[in-house]
Amino acid sequence: MPARLVEQRGGLTWEVPAFRAGHAEATAGAAELGNAILLGHVTSRQAGNVFKDLDKARAGDQVLVLSGSSASTTGWSRCVRSTGRTCRSWRRPRPPTFR
Repeated sequence: MPARLVEQRGGLTWEVPAFRAGHAEATAGAAELGNAILLGHVTSRQAGNVFKDLDKARAGDQVLVLSGSSASTTGWSRCVRSTGRTCRSWRRPRPPTFR
């Protein structure tokens, strides 16, 4: 599910979908070069808990990413990070560069 990049309180953030994981707009997709950002809630009565087990994931774990109705890619995570909405450690997303 796409997670749109929106302006909020003078800054940029992604809309986190309820009860699903979202793919952050302007980040790499399945089988594309680059970094992908997936968004979801850890615990929320109103918005679900799709990442409730994120604390069990470790760098190097195998990850299955489904894209579209049938495509799938298997990869390995390099890092696992859970952050709050006010976290600013990520860089401002940029559209992909094609060469």
